[in-house]
Amino acid sequence: MKLRPKIILVLAVVLGAAMLAIFAIQQFIMYPSFVALEREEALEDWDRSRGAIDREIDHLSLLCLDWSSWDDTYKFALGTFPGYYDANIGKRQWFADQKLDAFYVCRPDGTVAWGQVLNLKTLEPATLAWLPPDRLPADHPLLAVKDEKESVVGGLVMTERGLMMFSSRPILTSQNEGPRAGVLIFGRLLSADYLQSLKEQTRVDFTIVPANSSDIPEKDRAGVAEALRVDRPLVDTWSQQHLSVRGVLKDIAGQPVAVIQADIEREIVAKGRQTMRFASASLLAAGALTLLTLIAGMRIIILTPLAKLTRHATQIATSGNMRSRIEMDRKDELGVLIGEFNGMLAKLETYRAQSMAMSRNAGMAEMTTGVLHNIGNAITSANVLAETLSEKAAQSKVAGLSKAVAMMDAHRDNLARFMTEDPKGRQLPAFLSQLAQHLHLEMTGTQSDLGALRDGLQHVKQIVAAQQDFAKCSNVAEPHDLHTLAERAVSLVAGSMTKHKITVVFQAESKPTVFCDGSKLQQVLVNLLTNAKDAIRDSRLAAREIRVRMGQRDAAKVFLEVRDSGLGIKPEDIDKIFNSGFTTKADGHGFGLHYSSLAIHEMGGTISAGSDGPGRGAVFQIVLPAHTEAIQEAA
Repeated sequence: MKLRPKIILVLAVVLGAAMLAIFAIQQFIMYPSFVALEREEALEDWDRSRGAIDREIDHLSLLCLDWSSWDDTYKFALGTFPGYYDANIGKRQWFADQKLDAFYVCRPDGTVAWGQVLNLKTLEPATLAWLPPDRLPADHPLLAVKDEKESVVGGLVMTERGLMMFSSRPILTSQNEGPRAGVLIFGRLLSADYLQSLKEQTRVDFTIVPANSSDIPEKDRAGVAEALRVDRPLVDTWSQQHLSVRGVLKDIAGQPVAVIQADIEREIVAKGRQTMRFASASLLAAGALTLLTLIAGMRIIILTPLAKLTRHATQIATSGNMRSRIEMDRKDELGVLIGEFNGMLAKLETYRAQSMAMSRNAGMAEMTTGVLHNIGNAITSANVLAETLSEKAAQSKVAGLSKAVAMMDAHRDNLARFMTEDPKGRQLPAFLSQLAQHLHLEMTGTQSDLGALRDGLQHVKQIVAAQQDFAKCSNVAEPHDLHTLAERAVSLVAGSMTKHKITVVFQAESKPTVFCDGSKLQQVLVNLLTNAKDAIRDSRLAAREIRVRMGQRDAAKVFLEVRDSGLGIKPEDIDKIFNSGFTTKADGHGFGLHYSSLAIHEMGGTISAGSDGPGRGAVFQIVLPAHTEAIQEAA
């Protein structure tokens, strides 16, 4: 399928799917989920308000327990501690502090030993019909406690003062022992202030509506009646902004006494409606979505693969790794393009291998020519020295010594008279002295010539050994001393440097070890040294020097520089100096620096060229991974 139908198909599918998804989400997920969540939150709020009432009843029961299981209260109920009130309660403010509206001490038969009902706002006495001041009837619910400490009666009671919480417990000793001396009754009014504090605690806006109240608002009457009828909390969504949850509160006898109503703002549904309006607006923006989808489709189908292809090409240009291929199974035009690109990489890889072989062979040939030239010079010098020694042997004064010896042998019997009286004999000592000096000079000259001959032959041996060491370099990456490789490379071109009176100076900040193909790196150094030599050879400048500097760039990299004082490089040639076939020499082939660049990149390094301009020399810098880093990367 072609790209254009793909984009149209993707656009249609995405647009249709988006419209269907938005409609389905609105109708079947978003709105029902918001309503359900709102109901859950509302019921939880009602549970918190109902739980707050229950907890207050429990707290009142615990307070009643503290006072009922106490020796002072026990004695007071038995009539043996008349000063109980003054000793433990004192003033009426105590009732306000404890929020107690009723405090009764009854004997087991219901007789009120002491009782007090107060209006906590005024701290004035009040009455409750449900709590007679003299005696409680025998069937009064609060008298139904037993002699055990855990026995308790408590709950809600609707009184003429309003809804109240009551709790009663048996009066026992401080050790919770009996028999009980009576019943202790505590009562607390659920006043408006008290309910307000509970609202603040629960953070729920709730009200308590008496079951038989005639003051119920019209809008709430049906809901209250329904809650009383079903005896469970009901959710009433009586407006779009508010809902109410109503549930029954039962009194101490288990009968419905009031309805607790929690009024809640419908924030969740409001947010849901806002979300759905946003979704509806998104449908109206379908045209914009179409454009965005088209762009996204083009990005997915066309731009992303093209970006991948571009990144891959850039990576190859940076790393020089022609073996990398783009894996992408496509049948469209981009698939064809990627296939052709991979094929081009294969051809370039073959061409580069051939180019590197040609560059290496050309360099080897040039290096071999230099080696043979050096050997020829050394042999010529040796021949000259041999001829000189032959001529010196032919002209030697050793024959004069033979004549003197023969003359002395002829006058053996009268040698003393011969050497003192004969004119020839008297000249013989002086002749022998001169002959000895002459022969000593001959011997000294011969020894010097023989030493020069030996040095020449040793030089030939060194040249041959250096060539053999270079030939032995394997094409496998392994640790190499960079300084040693540089010295070998210099020795291979030493004859040519001497011929052109060029001095090579080493500046080793350190002697780093690199992990590389020694043969390739040595060939690269020979190429750089040869180029530097040619640049100086063709220059008319007085300075004829090549500086080889090396050292540690940082913990992970080492560097080597070859700097010459030759012709320099034109600014416009810097960027293409490593291109295949590019050369500025009349007899150049343009392979040496190209081969060097490829070889250094294969070893994980970089090579760069620089020059201050024509006539100001050039510098080539190689940066390679240090030995430790290279081993880690190989591992």
